[in-house]
Amino acid sequence: MRPCGGCSFVCLDRDATCPHCGAPVEAPHPALVIEGRYRIEKEIGRGGMGIVFRAMDVALERPVAVKLLAKEQLVAAGGTERFLTEARALARVRNDHVAQVYAMGEHDDSFYFAMELVRGDDLQRLVSAHAAQRVRVPLHRALTLVRQIAEGLSAVHAAGLVHRDVKPENVVIEATSGRPVLVDFGLAQSQRTLSAKRREPVRAGTPAYMAPEQARVRPSGEFVTPRTDVYALACMAFELVTGRLPFNDPSVEQLLAKHASAPAPLPSFLDAALAPFDAAFAKALAKSPADRHESVRAFAAELDAAGAVLAAVDPPTSSPPPSIGPQTGVASVLIVDDDPVFRKLATAAVNRAFEGTTVDVQLAGSGEEALVRARVRTPHVVLLDFHMPGLDGFETLSRLRNLRGGYRSQVVVLSASLDEAASCRFRVLGVEEMRQKPISIAGLAEVVRVIAEREGLLPSEALATINLAEPKRAE
Repeated sequence: MRPCGGCSFVCLDRDATCPHCGAPVEAPHPALVIEGRYRIEKEIGRGGMGIVFRAMDVALERPVAVKLLAKEQLVAAGGTERFLTEARALARVRNDHVAQVYAMGEHDDSFYFAMELVRGDDLQRLVSAHAAQRVRVPLHRALTLVRQIAEGLSAVHAAGLVHRDVKPENVVIEATSGRPVLVDFGLAQSQRTLSAKRREPVRAGTPAYMAPEQARVRPSGEFVTPRTDVYALACMAFELVTGRLPFNDPSVEQLLAKHASAPAPLPSFLDAALAPFDAAFAKALAKSPADRHESVRAFAAELDAAGAVLAAVDPPTSSPPPSIGPQTGVASVLIVDDDPVFRKLATAAVNRAFEGTTVDVQLAGSGEEALVRARVRTPHVVLLDFHMPGLDGFETLSRLRNLRGGYRSQVVVLSASLDEAASCRFRVLGVEEMRQKPISIAGLAEVVRVIAEREGLLPSEALATINLAEPKRAE
């Protein structure tokens, strides 16, 4: 990567001309380092406000995301202010479901901020992938995602901010855990500022998720508040639960008009089995903010209550989250497979991966039994069979992620047949490790060891003693 000589826009090595101004790009320069600390590695996103890079914090030796303000925003009205507002907004929030800001500063006559790097797909990609396979996001997973995103939004609102652009593209599903994380606060503003600017005819947001008062299409004098985010979250939840948006139209003006005046569709119109959700969506998608839920948490709670009416959905537990591992410093691995022979093979693989240290291995012959064990103790690692009678691996993991703390578990899915449709569905549950059966003890031990090392489950003295090779047979 190197800056364009004409406008200083950061270009990729493969760019022959600058994507911003079209000027020829000179030969690559040495790796770009910001403030002598953040070494840029590759571009991972680009938008109207700036460009986001994966970078390495050379001081702390950890990957981060660095967002650079686009050069054109420096001269745009309010561009710099919005960028700095985004950084300050994120810095004031501490929540597992909101990207954390580490630092901010100036670079090359512009501004940047470094934040938590959440590796994974944005929720829109996963929703679209499900639609392409003609399946919905599992109801357990949909409700869990809405609840956790609501937790992040609630922390944002508690900090006196309104996100104003809640949508699946601004939620990243962490690849190794399934943890949903809110990102992109480029439109976030303080409630005080929004109240003072309530009469300005400014549209900000994404039309498919934009509340009537946010689009400024009603002459009612209503202005943006946290209940605006309730409406956007409800649009996203409607899409997750039903597989389609509440309103759609190729014309932006017609789409905004529908949000402003058209009756919100009920989930039962699309699927009679979803009737328990009708009341929650009717309230959250009300045209007047005063008629909506008072908070995103209240909306998520009503959705959970409605989901509990359906036999397939367990209500979330209100008890404290389960413990991690049986005791401090001891890793916990849950093996879930209806085949006792494979459970024995998997146990041998886990013991080999943790050779030289203590590991607690729990065995479950069914999805139901696995959930009983997970409710008592959240496992660090789960080895999960896909095809099982009763609850299959997919439904089992969907319910496990529904438990408090369930996104902490690192999961390896094992199956004799894993097609693209199955892989797509497991990605929305935060699974990137999927292995084909049959698999050797050494092969599975290597997979578990890599996870254990990455998650800090192996003490340094144990790493030197591990031997993953297959034992030699006697001649």
